[in-house]
Amino acid sequence: MKKTRARRYKEPSAASLRAIPPLDLATATSRPNPFIGRLATEARTRRGRPKRGTETGGSTTRGIRFSDSAWERLKQCAEAEGVSLHAYLRAAVAAAEARSR
Repeated sequence: MKKTRARRYKEPSAASLRAIPPLDLATATSRPNPFIGRLATEARTRRGRPKRGTETGGSTTRGIRFSDSAWERLKQCAEAEGVSLHAYLRAAVAAAEARSR
């Protein structure tokens, strides 16, 4: 049986580039990110390892158990806030710690 080679398109064709309408920057609109204020106040907003010199200290991974229904409620609350579930949990724990002081 003869092998078929996959087609590799490296660039768009000239015809497809002509079909794209030019962008008129005079009439283009943009909107500000409504979450930027909250992101600036959170302790950690990026995924992954922090940049060199910005480390806030060590942390240890901990396991926590929730019932499936509680986990779903937490996911819904995090979605309503517009953050990830784990960021929501970290914020909740930080708020509880601040209340206990």
